[in-house]
Amino acid sequence: MWQVYSFGKMRINVLLILILLGQKLQAQTPFVNTNPFPQHYFIENKGQFEPILPDGQAPLVKPLFMYQDNHAQVAILNNGFAINNGKCRFFQKFEYANSDATIHSEG
Repeated sequence: MWQVYSFGKMRINVLLILILLGQKLQAQTPFVNTNPFPQHYFIENKGQFEPILPDGQAPLVKPLFMYQDNHAQVAILNNGFAINNGKCRFFQKFEYANSDATIHSEG
């Protein structure tokens, strides 16, 4: 009924199988994010960013500050801010704001 094995060769075969499986079961990507709280900064536009169409209509507007990453582009303009993620655009105009106000960068 129960078969008795010789443990000499069987032990080596089992060990080899476990070692090979252990190498294949390793994670290919790290499990833990090394930077769980990334810091993102708005960059003041000193000519490096092209004018944009905030609401998809003319005129072109030069952004004062811009934030870009792989997924979105956020621009702070004189009269509002614009968000573009490649699929859709969002523009929010500053209503009843002081038109003479200026935005200053820190530092």
